[in-house]
Amino acid sequence: MTTPPSTPSTYDWDTEPDPTAGNADLAPAAAAPVGSTAAPAGPAAAPVQTAPSPLMGAGSGPAPSSSWAHSSPLAGGYSPEPPHEIDGFDASHPVGGARPWTAPKASKGFPAWAVVAIVAVVLLALLAALGLLVSAVRSFIAEDTVWVGVDDGPAFTDGVVLDASGNQVTDGTGMFGQPATVGEHTFTWPTLDGGTVSVRATDIDPDATVPLAEGVDVLQPGYQLVVMTADVTYEGDSSIRINEEVWVRGETDLMTYGEVNGLVPNSLSEGAALVDGQTLTVNVAVVVPEDDLDTLQFSVETPEGMPLYYGVTR
Repeated sequence: MTTPPSTPSTYDWDTEPDPTAGNADLAPAAAAPVGSTAAPAGPAAAPVQTAPSPLMGAGSGPAPSSSWAHSSPLAGGYSPEPPHEIDGFDASHPVGGARPWTAPKASKGFPAWAVVAIVAVVLLALLAALGLLVSAVRSFIAEDTVWVGVDDGPAFTDGVVLDASGNQVTDGTGMFGQPATVGEHTFTWPTLDGGTVSVRATDIDPDATVPLAEGVDVLQPGYQLVVMTADVTYEGDSSIRINEEVWVRGETDLMTYGEVNGLVPNSLSEGAALVDGQTLTVNVAVVVPEDDLDTLQFSVETPEGMPLYYGVTR
């Protein structure tokens, strides 16, 4: 039998590189010759060596810093990983091996003034768009708008107050609070047909009875019937109905009292017709609270004329 040549105990028959070469911690213990005493293992083993990076070429490049090496726990020199460092490998590193740990950079974001400026620009853009929209709508409306003149009708005209001699009174007599005198003053207004209508109160009875009630008391307690008697005259080329051309009602500072139909004969509301030069005597009856008799006045007006007033004497 042929005996193979003697080789050192550390010779590796494997043709592939030994990844544990040069690292005492990872290399298996050498076999001792038969009959010899084995070398002690453990703390008395070979001193700690640094392992080269597996990503580096064999024997090429500088050796990594000893500060990145980790002593074997079996060697008794193990210590925790240095703070702020990572024991990792980086193939892109110029020399390979471990790379120091660096804190990630925090995103600075936009400064406060930049946020305010952006918001301001957006608001200005919105306001400008709104202004353009409003302007367009107004232009559209203006183009399609047709202005139509509205006739407000005839303007109201002031009545004329005449005294018993037929002369015009201009001292304010006939206004509310300064009423004309019954039997003395006459009111006149122009009519739409170019004529005139005149009203002359001949009597106001603040304590009148109801002649058409045939003695039956038709008034509630605390109320009083007041009747004004007046002559209505029309002068013109046409004719009028007095209930359409002359309006009469009782009035105080706070209240108005319309004519009550059916209480007296020849009432204004019956609507008799007048022609040129004709005069008709009519009665206007109103029912008012007794407490209002002291301030009661009768207002007379036409559809186109301002009211004039007669006072009530008790």
